[in-house]
Amino acid sequence: MNLFEKFFGEVAEKPKEELKRPPAQELPPFAPYSPTKENKKEEKPEKKTHPLSTPEEKKLEVGEKTGSFELQGTVNKVFFVKFEDGAEGIFKPKNGEAFTGTSVEKGTYFKRERAAYLVDRFIGFGLIPPTVIREIEGQIGSVQEFVPDAKTAAETLEHEKQAVASEMFKVWILDYLIFNTDRHGYNWLIRNQKIHAIDNGMSFGVRPGSEDEPFDHYFAHFNAPFPQEMKDMFEKFLSWEQGKEILRDLLLELLNKKETDAFFRRVEIVNEFLAQGKIPYAARNGLTFGS
Repeated sequence: MNLFEKFFGEVAEKPKEELKRPPAQELPPFAPYSPTKENKKEEKPEKKTHPLSTPEEKKLEVGEKTGSFELQGTVNKVFFVKFEDGAEGIFKPKNGEAFTGTSVEKGTYFKRERAAYLVDRFIGFGLIPPTVIREIEGQIGSVQEFVPDAKTAAETLEHEKQAVASEMFKVWILDYLIFNTDRHGYNWLIRNQKIHAIDNGMSFGVRPGSEDEPFDHYFAHFNAPFPQEMKDMFEKFLSWEQGKEILRDLLLELLNKKETDAFFRRVEIVNEFLAQGKIPYAARNGLTFGS
């Protein structure tokens, strides 16, 4: 079994054509938006800024849409969107979310996309592309910066995966912190020896009664030493008391209190392992939701 298989397991086959971008002239407008009893009182986009806001976020938040098309082969409604300033993003409207049978409540995936980005941004891993919440043509949802010229992990050769092994370790810790159990070969991208962790809507949730079940993913990295760069990032975040309070306030706008408190408990759990320099395989049962 190679490193990729140990890290993510087998990836289901999926036609590559579904991941390709249609020609620019095929960009259609969104279908007319018709409010329903369920969505006519949509929440307004989260507008609160934070000290780590980027120009890329601003472009995604305020840029006027000039074209779009719907991506095919997805469970939820997903659109590729072009903006007037040249920015490109992936828009996931709230009313396009489908029930998936997971612990995450339908209608909250778009908020979790933003919450995952904020966690990544505040800790400094740099794995998740800029992600905001906004309205487009009356539909509220998340917009994530599009990563051009990237390959999915499922399309990537083994030596290309080996070149990002240290980044994989960061993905492991990030996915535990946001409690994302949906990472697979089609929702992380590789470009220029860098990983971009996309599709984070299935994060921060756990089935009632399963809070004590371990996060038993990514077996390849148990017993491996924490990369020094990652340790430095995490320790810097832990020492930033104001930043932790700002992040808590931002997460409470997107998640419920139990989910937010559980995230910060997972931060404490990772910090305990940092002191040991690694996460022993024997301690895997300690990687719980954190409630």
